[in-house]
Amino acid sequence: LWPPGLPSPTAPAPPPCYKRSLTTHRPLHAVAMLVDEQQEGGTLEIQEELSAVQRVKLYSQSSVSVQRLVHVQELGATAEAIGTLETMRELVPLLMPVSCDPELSVRQALAEQIVRFARVLLAEPDEQCEYDDGEMSAYDVVVSRCVPLLSGLLASNSGHDSPQGGGPQVLDAASEALIGLAGLLSPDAVGHTVLTSVLCLAHDNDAEENRVVATQLLGSLAPVVTSELCCQFILPEIISLADDPVFRVRKAAALKLGALCAVVGQALTVSRLLPVYETLARDEIWGVRKASVESLSSLAAVLPLEVRTGKLIPLLHDFYADGSRWVRIAACQALGPFLATLPVDDISAELLALFTQLSHPSNPSAADSDIAYYCAYN
Repeated sequence: LWPPGLPSPTAPAPPPCYKRSLTTHRPLHAVAMLVDEQQEGGTLEIQEELSAVQRVKLYSQSSVSVQRLVHVQELGATAEAIGTLETMRELVPLLMPVSCDPELSVRQALAEQIVRFARVLLAEPDEQCEYDDGEMSAYDVVVSRCVPLLSGLLASNSGHDSPQGGGPQVLDAASEALIGLAGLLSPDAVGHTVLTSVLCLAHDNDAEENRVVATQLLGSLAPVVTSELCCQFILPEIISLADDPVFRVRKAAALKLGALCAVVGQALTVSRLLPVYETLARDEIWGVRKASVESLSSLAAVLPLEVRTGKLIPLLHDFYADGSRWVRIAACQALGPFLATLPVDDISAELLALFTQLSHPSNPSAADSDIAYYCAYN
C-alpha cells in the first residue's frame, strides 16, 4: 500500500495554471521582438484567467515594452466592451502614465486609440466619476484629460530633443487624433479646448517643430471651428506664421492657405490672405514657392474673376519660369485645376497652349514624362 497522506503516483497531476503566449496571432516582426525580449529574460506570458480590463491595467504598466504596446493597443476595444462608467473608473487613470511611456511606439499607440476611447466617453457625456481631483463627467474627462494628453504628446515629441526615428510617427498620430477629437466636440467647445492648445504650440518661439505642427493643425481646424473663431484666431495666426523666419513654418502656412480661404470667404481672402500668398509665392526658398503653387487652385476658387485673371495668371507664368525644376513641375500639375476655375472666355490661347503642351514633354526619358498624366487627367 502507498503510504497514507502522499498522492498516488498514478493519480493525475493537477493542471498547471494556463497561460497564453503573447506570440499568438502576432505579426512576424512582433514575434521577433518577443523572441529578443525572451532572450533578455523578460516575462512574456499573460494569465488567461484575468479579464480584459485586468490585463490592460496590469500589462500596460509591464516592464516589458512589447507587453505594454500590445495592451495599450487594446484600450479602445476594451473601453467599448465595458461602457462609459467602467471606462472612467478603470481605464481613464491609465492614460497619463501611458502618455509618459519611454517607448515611442507605446505613445504612438495611445494617440491612435484616443479618438475611439473618447467616443465611448461621449456616448454618455453626463456620466459622473470620482477622481483624486474631484468628480468629473465623461465630457469633462475628454476635455480636461484627453485633449491635454494629445497636446502634451505633440509638444514632447516635436522639440529638438525628440528621439530620432520615432518622433514623426507620434506627431502624426497625435495630430490626427486631435483633429478627430475636434470633430467629436461642438464647434464652440473646440475653440476653448483644442484650438487653445494649438495656439500655445504656435507661440512656442524655442521649438520650430511646434510651430510647424501648429500651422498644419490650424489649417485643419479652420473648417471645424465656428467662422467667428476662425476669423478671430486662426486667420491672424496663419498670417503671422507665414512670416516666420523658419522656412518650414512658411511652407506649412502656404499649404494651408487654400483651406483657410474657403472658410473665411472672398472679402477676407482678397484683403488679408492674397497679399500673404503673393509674398509666399516669391519666397527665396523653392519649397515655399512649390507649396504656394499647390494652393493656387484652392485660392482661385474663392477669389473673384478679376483677381484670378489680373494677379494669379501672372503668378502662374512666374511659376512656369521659376529657377527650380520642382516648382515648374508643380506649376504643370496645378495648371489644369486652375484653368477649371476660369470661364471659357477667359482662358487665353497662351494658357491653353501651356496645357496642351503637357502631353508632349520636352524630355520624355526623364521624370518630365509623368507630366503628360496631368494633361490627361486634369
